[in-house]
Amino acid sequence: MVGHFFPQKAETFILEQANALVELGHDLTILTLIGGDPDAFDERSHRNGLPDRVVDGTVYGRPLFQRMLPTIRGFLKSLIRHPRALAFARHGKRAWRGQIAAAVDQIGDLGDFDVIFAFFGTAGISAECLRDVGLFKGPIVTSFLGYDITREILLNGNVGYTRLFRNGVEFNPNSEFLRSLLLENGAPLERTHVHRLGVDLGNFEYLDRGADEDGPVRIAAVGRLVEKKGFACLLAAAGLLRDRGVDFQLEIAGSGPLMGDLESRIAALELQDHVTLLGWCKPTQIIELLHRSQLFIVPSVVAPDGDQEGLPLTMIEACSTGLPVVGTYHSGIPEAIIDGETGFLVDEHDHEALAKAIQSLCQDPALRRSFGANARAFMESRFSASEQAQALEAILVRASHKMT
Repeated sequence: MVGHFFPQKAETFILEQANALVELGHDLTILTLIGGDPDAFDERSHRNGLPDRVVDGTVYGRPLFQRMLPTIRGFLKSLIRHPRALAFARHGKRAWRGQIAAAVDQIGDLGDFDVIFAFFGTAGISAECLRDVGLFKGPIVTSFLGYDITREILLNGNVGYTRLFRNGVEFNPNSEFLRSLLLENGAPLERTHVHRLGVDLGNFEYLDRGADEDGPVRIAAVGRLVEKKGFACLLAAAGLLRDRGVDFQLEIAGSGPLMGDLESRIAALELQDHVTLLGWCKPTQIIELLHRSQLFIVPSVVAPDGDQEGLPLTMIEACSTGLPVVGTYHSGIPEAIIDGETGFLVDEHDHEALAKAIQSLCQDPALRRSFGANARAFMESRFSASEQAQALEAILVRASHKMT
């Protein structure tokens, strides 16, 4: 596996995939090129020895002044062993910035692999460069999960993916929406297939919340506090719900650069008695939040810089516990919510429609219960972690037999 960041607390789905591959009996090496948070390793990861499987390639992602000596040594080594590391026209900024040369110095030759799995498209570009230079060998499979085919294309165009699309053996977006964007930007039709992220349905146990609960309706939202999550729109909707006399308590779990802005919005709307920002939460705390909630909201929007979701895993987790969901017509979200059966869908940025959908579920506990049961059944049929792990294994095994 090759990634820019590993492990990350906000990317438990990558840990899930890594653990699943080890548990399926595969010999896994994980190359991280920018960094990670060792505290993100959970008990399962330690049991499977993931920390010992990580190869440190983080010099690749450091600023030039922090990797000056490795870059110089790497340039000298490249003259003899890896001359393509000096092919500035071939590898662009990664070559002329000295990132590839620094990787030559720090990583050296990792050897031959049956398959190389890059998580996120941008990591796929890096993996293709390092393979071309000769630091490792093997066919490359790349997963696409959101920003890597939305914001990345808007910022840098699709030229960065040209070589990867030509030389990679398979591309796996996690939604049909992202697949359509990949095809529009040059991904080969016959090598681009959806592979969805899954959740451990045993960890996210179904809870029949009943139809006659008293007190305020407990609403949850989870995500990094960034613009694409749409939490500003959710707060505007919460203001309307309060004005209409709806009895609710909203908890938002997550941290990020918009924490201060959201706190200010809550104060300006006088929502302190109705909305709580929980900050970053451990996976176990997220499960506790989902189990004490009666409704889940995914108000995602396209950010000003073009960043979009792929298919939010927290939404899959919420549905797995039997929560009805109100989401937006955004990216892959409509692929996991059946409008009128497992939840409701509204247009992006439409806080009026969002408030109306939330209010209808707040005032109809029987409908919440019905939607929640349907949501769990839909997750069992499409998003089981064990089934998706087996599907990933099949993808990687198939790729290992293909020419690079």
